Amino acid sequence: MQELDIAIDKLVSEMLSRGYARDSIGYYRRIFDRLTAFAKLRHFANAERALVAFEKESLSKYESGRISLPCHQAQANLVARIRNVLVGKAVIWRTNRVVTPVSKDFSKALDAIASSGNWTSDGVKRGVISALRTMFAWFDQHGMSDLSDLTRETVLRYYIEKSASIKHVVGMRSRLVLGLSTARSLGLISFDSSVIFKLRIPTRVRFRPAISDEAIARVIDGINLKTELGRRDYAMILLGLDSGLRPVDIANLRLSDVNWRDGSISVVQHKTAQPLGLPLSFGVIEAMKEYALNWRPRSNCRYLFVSCRPPRGKMDAKTPGARFARYAKKAGIDRQADQVVTFYGMRRRLGRNLATNRIPMTTVAQVLGHNGLKSAEHYMSLSPTVLAECALDFTGIEPGGAR
Repeated sequence: MQELDIAIDKLVSEMLSRGYARDSIGYYRRIFDRLTAFAKLRHFANAERALVAFEKESLSKYESGRISLPCHQAQANLVARIRNVLVGKAVIWRTNRVVTPVSKDFSKALDAIASSGNWTSDGVKRGVISALRTMFAWFDQHGMSDLSDLTRETVLRYYIEKSASIKHVVGMRSRLVLGLSTARSLGLISFDSSVIFKLRIPTRVRFRPAISDEAIARVIDGINLKTELGRRDYAMILLGLDSGLRPVDIANLRLSDVNWRDGSISVVQHKTAQPLGLPLSFGVIEAMKEYALNWRPRSNCRYLFVSCRPPRGKMDAKTPGARFARYAKKAGIDRQADQVVTFYGMRRRLGRNLATNRIPMTTVAQVLGHNGLKSAEHYMSLSPTVLAECALDFTGIEPGGAR
Protein backbone atom coordinates (compact mmCIF):
# COMPACT_ATOMS: atom_id res chain seq x y z
CA MET A 1 0.00 0.00 0.00
CA GLN A 2 1.84 3.02 -1.35
CA GLU A 3 0.37 5.75 0.85
CA LEU A 4 1.21 3.74 3.97
CA ASP A 5 4.81 3.22 2.80
CA ILE A 6 5.21 6.95 2.07
CA ALA A 7 3.84 7.89 5.52
CA ILE A 8 6.22 5.45 7.23
CA ASP A 9 9.22 6.82 5.30
CA LYS A 10 8.31 10.37 6.33
CA LEU A 11 7.98 9.31 9.95
CA VAL A 12 11.36 7.55 9.95
CA SER A 13 13.00 10.64 8.40
CA GLU A 14 11.55 12.83 11.14
CA MET A 15 12.73 10.42 13.83
CA LEU A 16 16.25 10.59 12.41
CA SER A 17 16.14 14.39 12.36
CA ARG A 18 15.07 14.41 16.01
CA GLY A 19 18.12 12.43 17.06
CA TYR A 20 16.56 8.98 17.61
CA ALA A 21 19.23 6.28 17.85
CA ARG A 22 19.45 3.87 14.93
CA ASP A 23 18.91 0.99 17.37
CA SER A 24 15.58 2.55 18.39
CA ILE A 25 14.59 3.17 14.79
CA GLY A 26 15.46 -0.45 14.02
CA TYR A 27 12.99 -1.53 16.73
CA TYR A 28 10.28 0.70 15.28
CA ARG A 29 11.11 -0.53 11.77
CA ARG A 30 10.13 -4.04 12.82
CA ILE A 31 6.74 -2.72 13.92
CA PHE A 32 6.37 -0.89 10.60
CA ASP A 33 7.21 -4.11 8.75
CA ARG A 34 4.53 -5.99 10.69
CA LEU A 35 2.02 -3.26 9.86
CA THR A 36 2.76 -3.25 6.12
CA ALA A 37 2.70 -7.07 5.95
CA PHE A 38 -0.62 -7.03 7.85
CA ALA A 39 -2.10 -4.47 5.39
CA LYS A 40 -0.93 -6.34 2.27
CA LEU A 41 -2.18 -9.69 3.52
CA ARG A 42 -5.72 -8.40 4.10
CA HIS A 43 -5.94 -6.15 1.00
CA PHE A 44 -7.41 -3.11 2.74
CA ALA A 45 -8.98 -0.44 0.55
CA ASN A 46 -7.06 2.39 2.24
CA ALA A 47 -4.43 3.05 4.88
CA GLU A 48 -6.88 4.22 7.56
CA ARG A 49 -8.76 0.91 7.55
CA ALA A 50 -5.46 -0.94 7.84
CA LEU A 51 -4.45 1.20 10.83
CA VAL A 52 -7.77 0.65 12.63
CA ALA A 53 -7.63 -3.13 12.10
CA PHE A 54 -3.95 -3.34 13.16
CA GLU A 55 -4.70 -1.37 16.32
CA LYS A 56 -7.62 -3.65 17.20
CA GLU A 57 -5.54 -6.77 16.64
CA SER A 58 -2.75 -5.37 18.85
CA LEU A 59 -5.24 -4.73 21.65
CA SER A 60 -6.69 -8.22 21.27
CA LYS A 61 -3.21 -9.79 21.48
CA TYR A 62 -2.42 -7.82 24.63
CA GLU A 63 -5.70 -8.76 26.33
CA SER A 64 -5.12 -12.45 25.53
CA GLY A 65 -1.58 -12.31 26.88
CA ARG A 66 0.20 -12.87 23.55
CA ILE A 67 2.10 -9.56 23.72
CA SER A 68 3.15 -7.33 26.60
CA LEU A 69 1.69 -3.95 27.51
CA PRO A 70 4.83 -1.99 26.40
CA CYS A 71 4.69 -3.75 23.01
CA HIS A 72 1.01 -2.87 22.56
CA GLN A 73 1.62 0.73 23.64
CA ALA A 74 4.53 1.10 21.19
CA GLN A 75 2.36 -0.17 18.34
CA ALA A 76 -0.57 2.07 19.28
CA ASN A 77 1.69 5.15 19.53
CA LEU A 78 3.19 4.50 16.10
CA VAL A 79 -0.26 4.01 14.58
CA ALA A 80 -1.30 7.40 15.98
CA ARG A 81 1.78 9.06 14.50
CA ILE A 82 1.30 7.47 11.08
CA ARG A 83 -2.31 8.63 11.13
CA ASN A 84 -1.18 12.21 11.79
CA VAL A 85 1.26 12.02 8.87
CA LEU A 86 -1.47 10.71 6.56
CA VAL A 87 -3.87 13.58 7.34
CA GLY A 88 -1.15 16.24 7.37
CA LYS A 89 -1.21 16.96 11.11
CA ALA A 90 1.84 17.63 13.23
CA VAL A 91 3.21 14.45 14.79
CA ILE A 92 2.92 14.42 18.59
CA TRP A 93 6.16 13.32 20.20
CA ARG A 94 6.53 12.28 23.81
CA THR A 95 9.49 14.59 24.34
CA ASN A 96 11.13 17.31 22.33
CA ARG A 97 14.89 17.07 22.63
CA VAL A 98 16.40 20.44 23.53
CA VAL A 99 19.87 20.85 22.08
CA THR A 100 22.23 23.14 24.00
CA PRO A 101 23.33 25.89 21.57
CA VAL A 102 27.07 26.41 20.94
CA SER A 103 29.09 28.68 18.64
CA LYS A 104 29.52 27.86 14.94
CA ASP A 105 33.13 26.75 15.39
CA PHE A 106 32.22 24.36 18.20
CA SER A 107 29.20 23.09 16.25
CA LYS A 108 31.42 22.19 13.29
CA ALA A 109 33.80 20.39 15.64
CA LEU A 110 30.94 18.34 17.11
CA ASP A 111 29.76 17.35 13.62
CA ALA A 112 33.28 16.24 12.69
CA ILE A 113 33.71 14.21 15.88
CA ALA A 114 30.24 12.62 15.55
CA SER A 115 30.94 11.52 11.96
CA SER A 116 34.41 10.14 12.70
CA GLY A 117 33.03 6.59 12.64
CA ASN A 118 35.08 5.32 15.59
CA TRP A 119 32.11 4.57 17.88
CA THR A 120 31.27 1.22 19.44
CA SER A 121 27.57 2.12 19.57
CA ASP A 122 25.13 4.98 18.99
CA GLY A 123 24.68 5.29 22.75
CA VAL A 124 28.41 5.91 23.31
CA LYS A 125 28.47 8.51 20.55
CA ARG A 126 25.44 10.35 21.95
CA GLY A 127 26.97 10.41 25.45
CA VAL A 128 30.32 11.76 24.22
CA ILE A 129 28.74 14.44 21.99
CA SER A 130 26.44 15.51 24.83
CA ALA A 131 29.39 15.84 27.25
CA LEU A 132 31.43 17.83 24.71
CA ARG A 133 28.45 20.07 23.89
CA THR A 134 27.99 20.89 27.58
CA MET A 135 31.69 21.74 27.86
CA PHE A 136 31.63 23.88 24.71
CA ALA A 137 28.56 25.74 26.04
CA TRP A 138 30.53 26.49 29.22
CA PHE A 139 33.37 27.85 27.07
CA ASP A 140 30.88 30.10 25.23
CA GLN A 141 29.57 31.44 28.54
CA HIS A 142 33.13 32.32 29.61
CA GLY A 143 33.93 34.24 26.42
CA MET A 144 35.75 31.45 24.60
CA SER A 145 34.00 30.63 21.34
CA ASP A 146 36.46 28.77 19.09
CA LEU A 147 38.79 25.79 19.24
CA SER A 148 41.89 27.96 19.70
CA ASP A 149 40.60 28.66 23.23
CA LEU A 150 40.63 24.94 23.97
CA THR A 151 43.86 24.44 25.95
CA ARG A 152 44.94 22.06 28.66
CA GLU A 153 44.50 24.82 31.26
CA THR A 154 40.98 25.85 30.18
CA VAL A 155 39.79 22.23 30.01
CA LEU A 156 41.22 21.67 33.50
CA ARG A 157 39.27 24.71 34.77
CA TYR A 158 36.06 23.30 33.34
CA TYR A 159 36.76 19.81 34.73
CA ILE A 160 37.32 21.07 38.27
CA GLU A 161 34.32 23.43 38.26
CA LYS A 162 31.92 20.91 36.70
CA SER A 163 33.02 18.09 38.99
CA ALA A 164 31.95 20.12 42.02
CA SER A 165 28.36 20.38 40.78
CA ILE A 166 27.51 16.89 39.50
CA LYS A 167 27.08 13.50 41.12
CA HIS A 168 28.60 11.14 38.54
CA VAL A 169 32.08 12.49 37.83
CA VAL A 170 33.38 9.17 36.46
CA GLY A 171 30.86 9.10 33.60
CA MET A 172 31.63 12.68 32.57
CA ARG A 173 35.37 12.04 32.76
CA SER A 174 35.27 8.92 30.56
CA ARG A 175 33.15 10.70 27.91
CA LEU A 176 35.43 13.74 27.81
CA VAL A 177 38.55 11.56 27.55
CA LEU A 178 37.08 9.73 24.56
CA GLY A 179 35.72 12.89 22.93
CA LEU A 180 38.90 14.93 23.27
CA SER A 181 41.11 12.05 22.14
CA THR A 182 38.93 11.77 19.02
CA ALA A 183 39.26 15.55 18.49
CA ARG A 184 43.04 15.23 18.72
CA SER A 185 43.13 12.36 16.23
CA LEU A 186 41.16 14.54 13.79
CA GLY A 187 43.61 17.41 14.25
CA LEU A 188 41.04 19.66 15.92
CA ILE A 189 43.20 20.12 19.03
CA SER A 190 46.94 19.69 19.49
CA PHE A 191 47.34 18.85 23.19
CA ASP A 192 47.04 15.52 25.01
CA SER A 193 44.08 15.78 27.39
CA SER A 194 44.58 12.42 29.12
CA VAL A 195 46.92 13.92 31.75
CA ILE A 196 44.11 16.29 32.83
CA PHE A 197 41.73 13.52 33.74
CA LYS A 198 44.27 11.63 35.80
CA LEU A 199 43.46 14.21 38.47
CA ARG A 200 40.84 12.55 40.67
CA ILE A 201 38.22 14.96 41.95
CA PRO A 202 36.69 13.98 45.33
CA THR A 203 32.91 13.60 45.00
CA ARG A 204 30.44 14.83 47.55
CA VAL A 205 28.85 12.13 49.69
CA ARG A 206 25.25 12.63 50.75
CA PHE A 207 24.18 10.93 53.97
CA ARG A 208 20.48 10.16 53.91
CA PRO A 209 18.70 9.15 57.10
CA ALA A 210 16.92 5.81 57.41
CA ILE A 211 13.16 5.39 57.16
CA SER A 212 11.31 5.50 60.48
CA ASP A 213 9.31 2.62 61.97
CA GLU A 214 6.22 4.86 62.00
CA ALA A 215 6.48 5.49 58.24
CA ILE A 216 6.92 1.77 57.54
CA ALA A 217 3.83 0.96 59.62
CA ARG A 218 1.78 3.50 57.66
CA VAL A 219 2.94 2.07 54.34
CA ILE A 220 2.16 -1.55 55.31
CA ASP A 221 -1.24 -0.60 56.77
CA GLY A 222 -2.27 0.63 53.32
CA ILE A 223 -1.80 -2.76 51.63
CA ASN A 224 -4.98 -4.69 50.78
CA LEU A 225 -4.25 -8.30 51.76
CA LYS A 226 -7.44 -9.57 50.09
CA THR A 227 -6.01 -9.24 46.57
CA GLU A 228 -3.25 -10.93 44.58
CA LEU A 229 -1.51 -7.58 44.09
CA GLY A 230 -1.66 -6.79 47.80
CA ARG A 231 -0.26 -10.17 48.84
CA ARG A 232 2.61 -9.85 46.38
CA ASP A 233 3.46 -6.32 47.50
CA TYR A 234 3.19 -7.25 51.19
CA ALA A 235 5.66 -10.14 50.81
CA MET A 236 7.93 -8.00 48.65
CA ILE A 237 8.09 -5.07 51.08
CA LEU A 238 8.59 -7.32 54.12
CA LEU A 239 11.44 -9.05 52.27
CA GLY A 240 13.08 -5.68 51.55
CA LEU A 241 12.60 -4.59 55.15
CA ASP A 242 14.09 -7.78 56.60
CA SER A 243 16.94 -8.43 54.15
CA GLY A 244 17.90 -5.00 52.83
CA LEU A 245 17.91 -6.39 49.29
CA ARG A 246 17.94 -3.92 46.44
CA PRO A 247 14.69 -3.70 44.40
CA VAL A 248 16.35 -5.26 41.35
CA ASP A 249 17.48 -8.28 43.39
CA ILE A 250 13.95 -8.79 44.71
CA ALA A 251 12.60 -8.67 41.15
CA ASN A 252 15.29 -11.21 40.12
CA LEU A 253 14.56 -13.59 43.02
CA ARG A 254 13.79 -17.04 41.61
CA LEU A 255 11.68 -19.73 43.24
CA SER A 256 14.80 -21.92 43.40
CA ASP A 257 16.66 -19.18 45.31
CA VAL A 258 14.42 -19.68 48.36
CA ASN A 259 15.11 -22.45 50.86
CA TRP A 260 11.61 -22.81 52.28
CA ARG A 261 12.62 -25.31 54.97
CA ASP A 262 15.28 -23.29 56.76
CA GLY A 263 13.85 -19.89 55.79
CA SER A 264 16.75 -18.42 53.83
CA ILE A 265 17.55 -17.08 50.39
CA SER A 266 20.61 -17.29 48.14
CA VAL A 267 20.98 -14.73 45.36
CA VAL A 268 23.58 -13.35 42.99
CA GLN A 269 23.42 -9.58 43.28
CA HIS A 270 22.77 -7.61 40.12
CA LYS A 271 24.99 -4.67 41.08
CA THR A 272 28.09 -6.52 42.27
CA ALA A 273 27.61 -9.97 40.66
CA GLN A 274 28.53 -11.42 44.09
CA PRO A 275 26.61 -14.32 45.71
CA LEU A 276 24.74 -13.51 48.90
CA GLY A 277 22.99 -15.81 51.38
CA LEU A 278 20.64 -14.42 54.03
CA PRO A 279 18.38 -15.90 56.73
CA LEU A 280 14.85 -14.48 56.90
CA SER A 281 12.56 -13.82 59.84
CA PHE A 282 9.67 -16.21 60.41
CA GLY A 283 7.02 -13.62 59.52
CA VAL A 284 8.73 -12.76 56.23
CA ILE A 285 9.11 -16.35 55.05
CA GLU A 286 5.47 -17.01 56.00
CA ALA A 287 4.30 -14.00 53.94
CA MET A 288 6.31 -15.31 50.98
CA LYS A 289 4.84 -18.81 51.42
CA GLU A 290 1.31 -17.41 51.58
CA TYR A 291 1.83 -15.54 48.32
CA ALA A 292 3.57 -18.42 46.54
CA LEU A 293 1.03 -21.10 47.56
CA ASN A 294 -2.30 -19.27 47.59
CA TRP A 295 -2.06 -16.03 45.61
CA ARG A 296 0.65 -16.32 42.98
CA PRO A 297 -0.99 -16.91 39.56
CA ARG A 298 -0.30 -20.13 37.68
CA SER A 299 2.69 -19.38 35.52
CA ASN A 300 5.73 -21.07 34.03
CA CYS A 301 7.78 -18.09 35.16
CA ARG A 302 10.74 -19.17 37.31
CA TYR A 303 10.74 -15.94 39.34
CA LEU A 304 8.91 -15.72 42.67
CA PHE A 305 7.25 -12.35 42.16
CA VAL A 306 5.40 -12.12 38.86
CA SER A 307 3.57 -9.35 37.07
CA CYS A 308 -0.13 -8.99 37.84
CA ARG A 309 -0.80 -8.20 34.18
CA PRO A 310 -0.66 -10.51 31.17
CA PRO A 311 1.42 -12.33 30.14
CA ARG A 312 2.21 -13.00 33.83
CA GLY A 313 5.96 -12.95 33.41
CA LYS A 314 8.89 -11.56 35.33
CA MET A 315 8.25 -8.38 37.28
CA ASP A 316 10.07 -5.21 36.20
CA ALA A 317 13.10 -4.23 38.30
CA LYS A 318 11.51 -0.87 39.12
CA THR A 319 8.24 -2.36 40.38
CA PRO A 320 9.21 -2.81 44.08
CA GLY A 321 10.20 0.86 44.39
CA ALA A 322 7.19 2.06 42.40
CA ARG A 323 4.73 0.04 44.49
CA PHE A 324 6.33 1.27 47.73
CA ALA A 325 6.01 4.86 46.50
CA ARG A 326 2.34 4.26 45.69
CA TYR A 327 1.59 3.04 49.22
CA ALA A 328 3.54 5.95 50.71
CA LYS A 329 1.41 8.37 48.70
CA LYS A 330 -1.74 6.53 49.79
CA ALA A 331 -0.63 6.91 53.42
CA GLY A 332 -0.38 10.67 52.93
CA ILE A 333 3.41 10.79 53.13
CA ASP A 334 4.89 13.63 51.11
CA ARG A 335 7.95 12.07 49.48
CA GLN A 336 9.21 15.47 48.33
CA ALA A 337 9.37 16.65 51.93
CA ASP A 338 10.52 13.28 53.30
CA GLN A 339 13.03 11.82 50.85
CA VAL A 340 13.85 8.90 53.14
CA VAL A 341 10.46 7.19 52.61
CA THR A 342 11.61 5.02 49.72
CA PHE A 343 12.37 1.36 49.19
CA TYR A 344 16.08 2.16 49.67
CA GLY A 345 15.17 3.81 52.98
CA MET A 346 14.50 0.31 54.36
CA ARG A 347 17.98 -0.75 53.28
CA ARG A 348 19.49 2.20 55.16
CA ARG A 349 17.32 1.33 58.17
CA LEU A 350 18.78 -2.19 58.28
CA GLY A 351 22.32 -0.82 57.99
CA ARG A 352 21.68 1.69 60.78
CA ASN A 353 20.22 -0.96 63.07
CA LEU A 354 23.17 -3.28 62.51
CA ALA A 355 25.61 -0.46 63.27
CA THR A 356 23.64 0.60 66.36
CA ASN A 357 23.81 -2.96 67.71
CA ARG A 358 27.62 -2.86 67.34
CA ILE A 359 27.72 -5.41 64.52
CA PRO A 360 31.22 -5.25 62.94
CA MET A 361 31.44 -3.25 59.72
CA THR A 362 32.71 -6.35 57.91
CA THR A 363 29.44 -8.12 58.77
CA VAL A 364 27.33 -5.08 57.80
CA ALA A 365 29.08 -5.01 54.43
CA GLN A 366 28.43 -8.73 53.92
CA VAL A 367 24.74 -8.57 54.92
CA LEU A 368 24.08 -5.61 52.60
CA GLY A 369 26.10 -7.13 49.79
CA HIS A 370 28.84 -4.50 49.53
CA ASN A 371 32.17 -5.32 47.92
CA GLY A 372 34.14 -3.47 50.58
CA LEU A 373 33.98 -1.62 53.87
CA LYS A 374 33.96 1.84 52.30
CA SER A 375 30.43 1.42 50.93
CA ALA A 376 29.16 0.32 54.36
CA GLU A 377 30.84 3.09 56.36
CA HIS A 378 28.09 5.66 55.75
CA TYR A 379 25.66 3.52 57.77
CA MET A 380 27.78 4.41 60.79
CA SER A 381 26.83 8.06 60.22
CA LEU A 382 23.18 7.09 60.69
CA SER A 383 23.86 5.67 64.14
CA PRO A 384 24.22 8.21 66.95
CA THR A 385 25.42 5.43 69.28
CA VAL A 386 28.38 4.54 67.09
CA LEU A 387 29.19 8.15 66.31
CA ALA A 388 29.23 8.96 70.02
CA GLU A 389 31.81 6.23 70.55
CA CYS A 390 33.96 7.70 67.76
CA ALA A 391 33.89 11.23 69.23
CA LEU A 392 36.99 12.58 70.99
CA ASP A 393 36.93 12.92 74.74
CA PHE A 394 37.82 16.54 75.63
CA THR A 395 37.80 15.95 79.41
CA GLY A 396 40.65 17.95 80.97
CA ILE A 397 41.22 19.99 77.84
CA GLU A 398 40.41 23.63 78.49
CA PRO A 399 40.09 26.47 75.99
CA GLY A 400 43.22 28.56 75.51
CA GLY A 401 43.77 30.95 78.45
CA ALA A 402 41.18 29.29 80.70
CA ARG A 403 42.31 28.07 84.16
